[in-house]
Amino acid sequence: MKPSIRAYVRLLAKYIRPQRGRFALLAAALLGSPGQALNTFRDDAQVVEDLASWMIDQLSFVVFAVAAVATFLRTSPLITGICVVPLLGVVAAARVVGTHIRRFRDGAATQPNG
Repeated sequence: MKPSIRAYVRLLAKYIRPQRGRFALLAAALLGSPGQALNTFRDDAQVVEDLASWMIDQLSFVVFAVAAVATFLRTSPLITGICVVPLLGVVAAARVVGTHIRRFRDGAATQPNG
């Protein structure tokens, strides 16, 4: 016994309606060709893997830095201050200068040559 088209549409509507947002997102991803949809899903998986790898790297850097500064502080708070404060100043200055350099490069890239 085959269900009618109307019954099939009602069944789909019943299960799709609660998840309209997810369904719309999936439909938008699949609007292109099937190859394009597969590429999108493959690229999304790569982005998630890259993000997980980046987060693990950043967490390990933070843990290492905290452990190093804690060890340094236990050894000699005065020497820690003498070493860490200038280092933080250099890091802050590098970030400020890096921002200005990026703006300068962006401005130079948008200007025509000649």
